[in-house]
Amino acid sequence: MRKLIKGTSAQVIIWGHTHKPWIRRLDGRLIINPGSLGQPRDGDRRASYALWRDGRVDIMRYSYDINTTVSKLKQMDLSDKHKQKLIKVLTTGKTTG
Repeated sequence: MRKLIKGTSAQVIIWGHTHKPWIRRLDGRLIINPGSLGQPRDGDRRASYALWRDGRVDIMRYSYDINTTVSKLKQMDLSDKHKQKLIKVLTTGKTTG
């Protein structure tokens, strides 16, 4: 992670696309990954996001109707392989297991 943040002087760094929410401190910096509003990969099916309030950041979760999302996904023009992969991620919150 040090290699990734090298070259920036920012005290707060927010990044994503891992679909796994977390908050860490490293070398005096606050590093935030808010997670995912879709396709979670941390075993929790709910959407996740980061909420910044008065200098404090928390990972928040939001339950939504996954069955409706899956129904709409099944109607999309995607290969069955891709549909099944996405359905698994949405319903289990992970890509394996």
